Amino acid sequence: MTKTISAKLPNLPYLGHGLRRLSHNGVEMFCLRDILASCEYISNQNHMLYYNRVSAIMTARLIHPSYHSPMVFATEAGVMQMIISMMKPEARAFQDWFSSRPSALTDQSSILAQPDKDDLRATLTSLKADIHSQEQVLHQIRVQAATIEAKLNMLV
Repeated sequence: MTKTISAKLPNLPYLGHGLRRLSHNGVEMFCLRDILASCEYISNQNHMLYYNRVSAIMTARLIHPSYHSPMVFATEAGVMQMIISMMKPEARAFQDWFSSRPSALTDQSSILAQPDKDDLRATLTSLKADIHSQEQVLHQIRVQAATIEAKLNMLV
């Protein structure tokens, strides 16, 4: 559902990009399309793949009278969630800049800006399982390499 908002904030300049921002229910929100452009993602890529990496509670489809069509905006926590999932070095540079910038709104007490503790625990558990799985694969590769090295040494 698209909601009309009234408080448009000044764009944030970042390396020649203007990051559109809005205040929605007292929470500073950022245009996800602009974030992707700032991280050097091509405009014809399927942006929904990246939007879906952000918890629904942290996003909103909003429209402002000065914009031609509705756009997907996310809270600061939502932007960070999306950026962390990106692999490009440009995303890391943007993350450093974004996390160090001062916030335009001092009262961001909305539940939108707070990630759910259970979601964070589930994500952490999943990441730990992935790490364990990758460590097992790495161990198998090391064993194979050591076996081949031993055979080579016996041939000499």
